[in-house]
Amino acid sequence: MTTPGRPSAEDVFDHAVDLPASARAAYLDAACAGDDALRAEVEALLAADNRAADGFLAGEADLGDLAAALAARAGPAPAAGDQVGAWRLLRELGAGGMGTVHLAERTRGGFAQQVAVKLVRPGLDTDEILARFARERQLLAGLEHPHIARLVDGGRTDDGRPFLVMEHVDGRPIDLYCDHHGLDVAARLRLFLDVCAAVAHAHRHLVVHRDLKPGNVLVTADGVVKLLDFGIAKVLDADDGAGLQTMTGARLHSPRYASPEQVAGRPVTTAADIYSLGVILYELLTGRSPYPGTDGSLVELERLVREHRPIPPSTTGRGRAGAAAVPDRRALAGLDADLDAIVLKTLRKEPERRYASVDALAEDVRRHLAGLPVRARPDSWRYRLGKFAQRHRAAVGVGAAALVLVAAAGTVGFVQTRRADQEQRAAAQIGGFLQTMLGSLDPDVARGQDTALLRGLLDEAATSLADGTVLAAAARADLHETIGRSYNVIADYDPAVAHLERALALRSAPADRRRVLADLGLTLHDAGRYAEAEARLREARDLAGDAPDPAVLDFRLGHALEAQNRQDEAEPLLRRAAAAVTDRIDLPQRPEIVGGLGSYLMYNHQAYTEAESLLTAALALCPATPGSGVLQPPTFLLALSTLHRYRGDAERAEDFGRRALAGYLAVLPADHPSVANAKDQLASILEQQERWDEAETLYREAYEALRASLGPDHRDVGTTANNFAGMLRKSGRPDEAAPYYDEAVRIYRAALGADHVWVGIVLGGVVANELERGNYAAAEAVADECLAIRRATFGPDHWRVAMVENMRGVCLAARGARDEAEVVLRASRDALHDAFGPDHEASRRADRRLAAFYAGSGEPSDSSRR
Repeated sequence: MTTPGRPSAEDVFDHAVDLPASARAAYLDAACAGDDALRAEVEALLAADNRAADGFLAGEADLGDLAAALAARAGPAPAAGDQVGAWRLLRELGAGGMGTVHLAERTRGGFAQQVAVKLVRPGLDTDEILARFARERQLLAGLEHPHIARLVDGGRTDDGRPFLVMEHVDGRPIDLYCDHHGLDVAARLRLFLDVCAAVAHAHRHLVVHRDLKPGNVLVTADGVVKLLDFGIAKVLDADDGAGLQTMTGARLHSPRYASPEQVAGRPVTTAADIYSLGVILYELLTGRSPYPGTDGSLVELERLVREHRPIPPSTTGRGRAGAAAVPDRRALAGLDADLDAIVLKTLRKEPERRYASVDALAEDVRRHLAGLPVRARPDSWRYRLGKFAQRHRAAVGVGAAALVLVAAAGTVGFVQTRRADQEQRAAAQIGGFLQTMLGSLDPDVARGQDTALLRGLLDEAATSLADGTVLAAAARADLHETIGRSYNVIADYDPAVAHLERALALRSAPADRRRVLADLGLTLHDAGRYAEAEARLREARDLAGDAPDPAVLDFRLGHALEAQNRQDEAEPLLRRAAAAVTDRIDLPQRPEIVGGLGSYLMYNHQAYTEAESLLTAALALCPATPGSGVLQPPTFLLALSTLHRYRGDAERAEDFGRRALAGYLAVLPADHPSVANAKDQLASILEQQERWDEAETLYREAYEALRASLGPDHRDVGTTANNFAGMLRKSGRPDEAAPYYDEAVRIYRAALGADHVWVGIVLGGVVANELERGNYAAAEAVADECLAIRRATFGPDHWRVAMVENMRGVCLAARGARDEAEVVLRASRDALHDAFGPDHEASRRADRRLAAFYAGSGEPSDSSRR
């Protein structure tokens, strides 16, 4: 009899049997929770399953009594303390019929490192098993991904048996991790996206895993997903010899997660992994298998895999039989028709009707998280419009949702058939709908997504106004204001400014004019028209009214001044805004204002300690529920990544950078500008570590995505072109870097003006690149232009000035002006030492240049003298 609240041995066994041997012990620790009797029952069931001659083998294939007999004849099994290559075995993590997995540590090489060592049992080194080990090692050697447990080493023991050394992953199976932490649907989907990223990486290398299941997907305590066990993976189009069955007839995949073509013995493609991912996702969302209960026989389970059409996840009863810790299933509210469509598309019996790739599956999951239409559902304008309204369900009611259909059919006809008072109400309703539908939309999320639908709706509303529709001034102003603000949301700035200007002309009340002026200031700033933005924001501050909040106006004006390089005026406004929102839990812009001050201090004053405190606080202030501001957390993570990069902490910078990129990818398409900017930042961190190939790949992806989405003249394109050029220069390819520097200078001059601070920053890279190319005259000419901007911006004693002066000193020496060169090289070297200390790379580089100068003159080097 089962004690109430205590899982049955059969339930725990049902889950444990599908885990690899290396994960079973940890699962049993959690599931049995110190219940020795329960654990003994489960272990007896597992042992009986191993002995079953016709049992269905999971993960590490167990060959039962034959394995035990062969192993006994071959000698003792490995034990703690044994040496395997460079590794000393510490303890056994798990065992199966084919072999054992041990925790081990390196005993040579000068540092401690713990790993998992996979060993073939003595006497089982048959040709087939040896081939499988060799194949697994070959596959893993070619797979480098943050969510795939990496191969560390491999070889043969003293008696000739092969072994693999893997990254040791201390984690829980993904389903147990989700249940243990009570994760909601969105959090489960984000973890699932990490699994997809790992599987997609394998597929891009033509590797099909063939045994995807929760037990092969572990999640560490820090929430990092790791995909394990490529022991039965297959290279596409390669002859792996073994097929899907061993010499004993025991299949090497797990039945509950296998695809119909696997259980039928048909050829396996990447579609099989997509099906298995669908089963995992079904269980993560519902706590249940997509297959109904059976009599437990393998034959019946295989029939269900081949024939049973799973019911939609949203219609299942929730709860995992046998889960070690029953999660609060109220957290799984939110399963809907879109998730049903995604899951059921992965579980189609016909491989060709599933998603074409894991990337396509992941893209649909990301679209669902962002509230966008998913590809798995039939496309229609009604569905897409409904999804748009659903993303803003807090503001859009049923009546407004119906009204938009009328607006889409033609605003003119709608309003012209009503009397004057009805026209007024109709316009207010239409404007209200657009405002509520679009008002809470995050602009960065909107750009590049569903813009055709939104722009069509806005263009039609704008056309109706231009056609002379008779409306009262207030109604016309409402529509112009709403349409203008909405155009800004989708980054169409020219019509946005035009409509807001028309709205302003129709407004007379101070509070109304304040609101429109604030929107105009924001739109002009987004369009890069900073002086105009400043003027409009100052007008808004001088008018009475509560909307927007005075702190918001201070913040926007501060950023407009910062963009014009007027830091002395900007900082007091930004600080005042941040102080004003300290206790304003009601203000949605609070995280943005606090984090904005942190970013300002980091970029402009290198006040890293204060900046880190503000950015960390901003991250903590971000709302826990999705909605407007969904991009704030990854934005602050990216800023923290930059901060740690500036500090020289590459490890923390990379960690924050990868977390930021993952955060963006959870809600945005892969070619979105915010994703591209995150890739640019991560590339710069890898560049600092001289991981040139990885950095170049990310830079190219970012550069191409930004040019495609924003156009060739956008400032962000210039930023990435400049950063990419710097990487090419530092990796010894200055000739390849030159055109990217030229592009960055052209874009910055056009966007910001020839004397802008960022033009001066980019020109510093051009100077360095011309030095690398040996073009000293060109380098000196650019250095003079660069120094004029930097001195005017930062003052003559700033380290940014000293860095360019140091390069100018090299140019002076090259053209024979040695006396002046010595003065410049020494003064700039001293300034850099004062700014950064002697161990910073900029200081060491200045030391090397001064030493080279003296070496060239024949004088003794006294570069250490101050």
